[in-house]
Amino acid sequence: MMGAISAVRAHHRVPAVASSTALSARERATLFGITLAIAWGVAVFGAVYTIPLAVLGVITIVTAVSMVDSLGPADRRAAGFAALLVAVASLQILPLPASMIHPLAHRTLYARQMEWPHVWEPLSISVQQTTRAVACAAVLSAFCVCLVGWLREHPYGATAIARNVSIVGTVVAVEAIVQKGTFNGKIYWFWESQWRAQYNYFGPFVNRNHFAGWMILAGSVTAGWLVAQISASASHAKVDWRRRLLWWSSAEAGAIMMTAAGLLVMVVSLVWTMSRSGIAGGSVALLIIMTVAAFQMNGARKLIGPALIIAVLVIGVLSKGAETLAAWYGTTDTLTWRFVLWKDTASMLKDYWLLGSGLNTYGILTWVYPMTNPVPHAYEAHNDYLQLVVEGGVLMCATVLVIAIAGLRVIRARLIAQPDDPSRWIRIGAIAGLSGIALQELTDFSLQIPGVALLFVVAFSLALHDRASSTFRFAPRP
Repeated sequence: MMGAISAVRAHHRVPAVASSTALSARERATLFGITLAIAWGVAVFGAVYTIPLAVLGVITIVTAVSMVDSLGPADRRAAGFAALLVAVASLQILPLPASMIHPLAHRTLYARQMEWPHVWEPLSISVQQTTRAVACAAVLSAFCVCLVGWLREHPYGATAIARNVSIVGTVVAVEAIVQKGTFNGKIYWFWESQWRAQYNYFGPFVNRNHFAGWMILAGSVTAGWLVAQISASASHAKVDWRRRLLWWSSAEAGAIMMTAAGLLVMVVSLVWTMSRSGIAGGSVALLIIMTVAAFQMNGARKLIGPALIIAVLVIGVLSKGAETLAAWYGTTDTLTWRFVLWKDTASMLKDYWLLGSGLNTYGILTWVYPMTNPVPHAYEAHNDYLQLVVEGGVLMCATVLVIAIAGLRVIRARLIAQPDDPSRWIRIGAIAGLSGIALQELTDFSLQIPGVALLFVVAFSLALHDRASSTFRFAPRP
């Protein structure tokens, strides 16, 4: 009898996450480290302050080290791309012959006033700021490579991570909604940032757009996890109406409803941010998942999955009011401010398009170059693509573009080669989240927030990961 039950579960690939007894102590510790890094990154204001960022770095490095032994020959290419990115970024902080730099890199008034040696100079106009960016890039790149390797050797990890992201995302969304309803001008009701931008606070973040960026990724992974649960639901329960009705009282149906409820809370919190770029990015991500599900799912699930996602999106919009959102999208003052900022950035781009001013130095350039609207001071370009060109130059942009193209090719190949992968929908959810935040970054800079960047790396790893063999089980048996 038990053998028959196991055969049914294996045939339908019920997306059960391995119980703690099925995992070794090291595997449990690794999953805990991944989840802790995600939770810490969002809970401590996005880890934008020095001490929380240092703690996040330690958690990430320790977790990456615990996954190193999962790496194999298949990870050499990924490691090579990661090393290339860090090496190109590091060039900006290394002392280079001034005779070589000056003909290639324009020196601003700020740079010329610095008392630097005239024989050796770095490309970056602020070595300290660029070093911080390079360190973050190195840690996140290493974490990404290790996580991809670990997911290949532990395929159940994708479902476990997706489940944990949904739990963390739900808790964060509930806190944000409650804080919004009882707002006293402080984050967590006790913290006020040094920028004192109370009107922009939302949840644990100083900037509501950054909360929206994090929630785009978390919500998309959760939506993918939801569709994965629906896709792997007990289709044998469709034999007759009695079994269909009984299925709704099962633990499997309860898990699906809990995930759907969590996704609903996340979408409501995203809409309540009133972040136009965030709402647009989140909507695009959910519509991608809904469209793919409508075309690729079978039977009743072909309707249930898309219907749940569209219902969540509609309820989220109605929670704030369609008219309110339409009126807010009609307000273009901040977008006009961005257009003027981008126009002012053209002079920086003209001077630094080749080698860049140095990662994380845009805010220094805006003190030197004439700005149409000097108040408030623009520390970021509010367009990560434009800022990358200014700070990184052609060399850095070419490196990022090569890595992005290589990543997209691998993701496409995995989708085609592994159509029956039980974690396929989690992969699709991660891809949708990456697409949504890519749209948001046209007018914002969420990926410059360490906590958001970490979740981006997790989503990228979920989209990129491979499975070890064709004998894959959704979760290891006890």
